[in-house]
Amino acid sequence: MGRHFTKSLAALTLITFAVGCSSSSDEEASVAAPKKLYIATGICYSGEGFTPPTIGTVGKTLSRLNLSSLNYEMVHDYGDLSLETSGSYPAGIVDAGDGTLFTAVENATATGSRRIDRITKDYYGAFEEFYKNSTVLTTALKGIALGTDGGVLIGRTTLVDRLDSTPTRKTVSATVAWGEGFAGACATNNTSITSITSLPLFTDASYGKFIYTHDAAGQKDIGIIGMNGAGAAADCLANAPGGATLTNAATANNGFSAQLSATATPTAVAYAAPATGSTIGKLFVAYSSSDPNVTTAAGLSNALVVYDVEETSATAASITNGTVLYHDHQYFFGVSALAYDATTSTLYAASSNSFAVAPSGYNIEQFTIDLTTPGATRVTRSNGESFQSANSFNNCVTSMIVAD
Repeated sequence: MGRHFTKSLAALTLITFAVGCSSSSDEEASVAAPKKLYIATGICYSGEGFTPPTIGTVGKTLSRLNLSSLNYEMVHDYGDLSLETSGSYPAGIVDAGDGTLFTAVENATATGSRRIDRITKDYYGAFEEFYKNSTVLTTALKGIALGTDGGVLIGRTTLVDRLDSTPTRKTVSATVAWGEGFAGACATNNTSITSITSLPLFTDASYGKFIYTHDAAGQKDIGIIGMNGAGAAADCLANAPGGATLTNAATANNGFSAQLSATATPTAVAYAAPATGSTIGKLFVAYSSSDPNVTTAAGLSNALVVYDVEETSATAASITNGTVLYHDHQYFFGVSALAYDATTSTLYAASSNSFAVAPSGYNIEQFTIDLTTPGATRVTRSNGESFQSANSFNNCVTSMIVAD
């Protein structure tokens, strides 16, 4: 299935503990490996008003940060021209759940170079081309989500494609992609898709729903598409339009308005599945704009917002209760990627480190999340710095996930 390269093998470390002299035998226990924050870099998107970087000024790497030691490892270098076509970079990553990652590889300059890779979660992990079709992947790749059948959903500028695990492309008709020509409340949300995520398989559903975000004047929306793809108006199950008035949590900067400005763009999302016994999941959304706009009544341009996403059946869902968790423009500005770790209630955000219209660097901020109250508390290093300051591994983050 295409090229396959390996630079190292994973190592398993076992720590053996010796018992006291009265013990009849030794006891061994394996220590679980610490989690990693996987970080993809390339031409990232930070909201309306920002000047996109050029391919020569950004990182083109897939790396991982050990969340215990805070050491970085390279997983794959898309700037390595001994392996890659010039101009390639990872536009999105998702955990495949079997020791590998799916990576959406974007390349706007080399015809036919867009593809989906499958990469072993390892230091310079083995990788292979999962899917490559120049007649299908004709527009920019904007993200990737895991399908409930083991395949993937691919966010593109104007539509969402679906591949099953074989991989075979799935469509709603002979000429219409899985997420194309949105209608109903999602009508015309098909000119600038900025990110996607998938929902777990609902009881008795044939396939999982997906969520997309969109950026266009008057259409800075969030939408949910049902299990049958976007084949009819009824397949748009919910839509949260831009410009909405939200509620400020106690952890938000309550000196700011809670109304989204006309330039507030949903640039990145992360999803927390419902707790046991609940039907309500939580959708984290980063709204971003180059305009800090913090003094006007309707001026919330940069914020971390959480919504309730409730699935009541295989064919019904809603997006409600938008709450601003955090909107201090000193530390949450021009956010290009989010990642959430449900086991530790921790959220990571890749944020521009200046108000410059052309971002010069990105930090990674860490937040402790309270989904009950709700709230978000920024976590800093001992000297008050961001969790990770700008460096070569987070230069224009396109996507992040927390995984083993």
